[in-house]
Amino acid sequence: MCWGANSMGQLGDGTDVDRYTPGPVSGLTGVAQLTAGHEFTCALLTNGQAKCWGSNKEGELGDGTVTTKRTTPVTVLGLTGATHIAAGYANACALIGNGQAKCWGNNYNGALGDGTTTNRSSPVTVSGLSGGKSLAAGSAHIVVVLQTGRLKAWGWNSRGQIGDGSLTTRLTPVSVVGIG
Repeated sequence: MCWGANSMGQLGDGTDVDRYTPGPVSGLTGVAQLTAGHEFTCALLTNGQAKCWGSNKEGELGDGTVTTKRTTPVTVLGLTGATHIAAGYANACALIGNGQAKCWGNNYNGALGDGTTTNRSSPVTVSGLSGGKSLAAGSAHIVVVLQTGRLKAWGWNSRGQIGDGSLTTRLTPVSVVGIG
């Protein structure tokens, strides 16, 4: 069920009309987790796949396109065995069963963790990350809690949000200082 602003189809009901009470997302069943970015929404399904809908200007839906918007859910390409999902401003990441992460969408500040700043319209594997247990997304940075209790982070770091003691944007995961 989704409600609120819907100019980019982020409610997933097949329209771009705002809704002031909860309503169903078209054809979406088996939802384990939801996450919302800026004008887009993603669902992790109980079968380990993910579906996203809404704005797709920067590939944030992960379906291999940069279609302006999708008003109903589309499947994130090549993502299987996902256990956790998080959306940032115009990007999303999912942990997969082996503790690795895959990310897609806007990568201007390295939020996809693949060592580049190239936007990706389908998931790419985060470089050098394993043992992930859960993750959270900021505007353009990601933090992962590892099985060991340590934290790794990457992406935009203009205010020290990566936690490595610097203001340097990180294109791949680095350890957060002093935790775990």
